[in-house]
Amino acid sequence: MKSASKIFMVCLIFLSTLKVYSQGCPTSGYPDYYNCSDIAQFVIDYPSCSCLPNSLRLPYGGTSDLAGFPALAQLDSISGNLFCNECDLSSLVGLENLTYVGGHITIDEPHGTLVNLQGLNNVSYIGEGFNLYECDDLLSTHGLDNLQYVGSINIYECNELIEIVGFEGISEIPGSINLEENYALPNLSGFSNFSTVGGDINIDEMDGLHSLEGLENIDAIGGNLIIRKNPILENLDALSSVISIGTNINLWSNTSLNSLEGLFSVVEFNGEILVYNCESLTSLYGLENVEEQNITHLTIMNCGNLNYCSLDNICSYLTNDFGPSTIELNDGGCNSENEITDACALVTINDTFSESAFEKQLVLITDLLGRETTLKPNTPLLYIYEDNTVEKKIILE
Repeated sequence: MKSASKIFMVCLIFLSTLKVYSQGCPTSGYPDYYNCSDIAQFVIDYPSCSCLPNSLRLPYGGTSDLAGFPALAQLDSISGNLFCNECDLSSLVGLENLTYVGGHITIDEPHGTLVNLQGLNNVSYIGEGFNLYECDDLLSTHGLDNLQYVGSINIYECNELIEIVGFEGISEIPGSINLEENYALPNLSGFSNFSTVGGDINIDEMDGLHSLEGLENIDAIGGNLIIRKNPILENLDALSSVISIGTNINLWSNTSLNSLEGLFSVVEFNGEILVYNCESLTSLYGLENVEEQNITHLTIMNCGNLNYCSLDNICSYLTNDFGPSTIELNDGGCNSENEITDACALVTINDTFSESAFEKQLVLITDLLGRETTLKPNTPLLYIYEDNTVEKKIILE
């Protein structure tokens, strides 16, 4: 509720501002979109209008910058989209007065050598998606200096992109984050202030991504968590604050992924768990706090070294037939439903024996960084006992 209220207030402020900007602007009879060459006549026809009533298409056909379109300086806001569809720009300088875009900002396959987003420095509101597609020369999103709201983030096939910045003023986005085939990007540090993502987080075919650093403060994902085909990603530790995932957890073909323990805090979940072709993974530790009755389908396949799957919730899901499962082509102990349920039975016997034999004495409680602390509800902590065993637990209230 708090997140929704904050987003509503941001939208209300910008809509109020847009109403002021729109005075003296056309209300009908305007084209589906304006070319930059149309704006000179627009400012003659509407000299007091700073809000373009529809979309603005950036120039193509040999124009490498916006210096030839000085009338753009009159525009503070665009009701529709700002888009480049195979434009020839090497710079967005000339759009510095723009603060509001009601729809999308889309840069799609620019033909110029666009290396950053300088020129969008004063844009504070993007109502729908911020979209970068096939920006082959883009090195950084530097230039988004004042962004306070964006509906979603979609960055695809920007092969030279090494830095995402400009989102530091945003803590919540209502839509999704989709990052695909950005082969040079090493981490996600530009998203370090995000706490809530209303849609999906989809990280797909990011060959240079060695860490999810930047997602540490996210505690809620409204849609799917999809981590797919990231060959050097070893763990999900940056997701350790995530408590809620709205639908599916999809971990597909991450060949170096060796730990799921970053998902330990996830307790609110309703969807499919799919772990497929993660050949370095040996254990499902990290999924133990997902409630079994909220799993709609369990798929564990083609993980050749995965040999420990008998978590209490997985055991309960399988033995109580909470839903369908597909389990095969893993290592011994996880190679079929029967292997897992057999291991579950042994765990139950061993646990009963251990509890009857002795009661362990708690010596110390620490946080996940090893700092001594006291019991804190709804927080993952390490419990260290006198026999030197360590348990990672979260106590819910």
